Amino acid sequence: MVTIIPCLEVMKSVTDNNIDSAPSKLRVEAFQLANELIAEADAKILMPSQLYDKIALRLNAEQKNAFETLYTIDKSTQAVATYDLYRATKLVADAESKARPIVIILGENIDSYAIPTNYKIKVVKPQEFIDKIKCIRELKKKGNMFDMREAIVFSFLG
Repeated sequence: MVTIIPCLEVMKSVTDNNIDSAPSKLRVEAFQLANELIAEADAKILMPSQLYDKIALRLNAEQKNAFETLYTIDKSTQAVATYDLYRATKLVADAESKARPIVIILGENIDSYAIPTNYKIKVVKPQEFIDKIKCIRELKKKGNMFDMREAIVFSFLG
C-alpha cells in the first residue's frame, strides 16, 4: 500500500476557494490524483492531527465527516506540545514507513520535511507527483505496467 501525506500548503489550496494561483491549482490537481489513487492503487491518505485541526476550521459538518471517513487522521502526536506540524508530519511518516513500502509527502517546502535516513519516504512537490502519476498511467495504458502500486513504488523509489 502507498501512503500519501499532504502538507499544509496543499490542504490550504484544497480547502480555500479564494486561492486561485497557478501553484494552488497544481496542489489541488495533485491532491485529486492522490484521491484517485485510493481506488486505483490501494493508496491511503494520512494526515497528522495537527494538519487536520488547522483545515477543519474551514470545513462544514458534511465535509468534516467526509474527511474523517475517507482519510486517516493520525492522533499520535496530538497532545505533544513540542511537536509542530513539520515534526508531527515527519514522525507520522517515519512510523508509517515501517509498515508500508513507500510514504509520499506531498508539499512545496520539501526541505522542511526531508528525512534523509529513511529511503522509503519521498518528499515531492505537486508538479513532480503529477508528472510521475501521469507517466505511470500512460505506461499502464500501453500495457507496460501491471500493478499500479508496484509502479508507484518503483517510480518514486527508483
